[in-house]
Amino acid sequence: MRLPSSTWLAALGALLACAGNPGPDSEPDLRPDGPVRLEIENRSWTDAAIYLLSGGLTRRVGFVTGVSTRTFWVSAAELGVTGEIRLQAHPIGSGSSLTTETLLVHPGQMVRFTLENHLANSAVGVY
Repeated sequence: MRLPSSTWLAALGALLACAGNPGPDSEPDLRPDGPVRLEIENRSWTDAAIYLLSGGLTRRVGFVTGVSTRTFWVSAAELGVTGEIRLQAHPIGSGSSLTTETLLVHPGQMVRFTLENHLANSAVGVY
């Protein structure tokens, strides 16, 4: 039994449409105008809330549990016009917090923020 050619064309169109859709769990495209990858490595036992400071605004990026690493994506629009950002880590249940120095970040780059038990020993880098 042969299927009509219109059925084959519909099936081919559906297949091609699905091939171009990466799905919800895939990583964004790393292009020079793409999002910034924000990787937080929490070496502390304490969970921490992470904030992005840019253009006079503060936005909560997410939450990182103790002794874990989590990746977030920040859109190029959230970098502001200058690309100058600061990151803040607020350990849950602690009165202390850590704010990084001003970082110059361009779309498509990666920022790695490593939190230590003693916050003063933490580090940040732009790659």
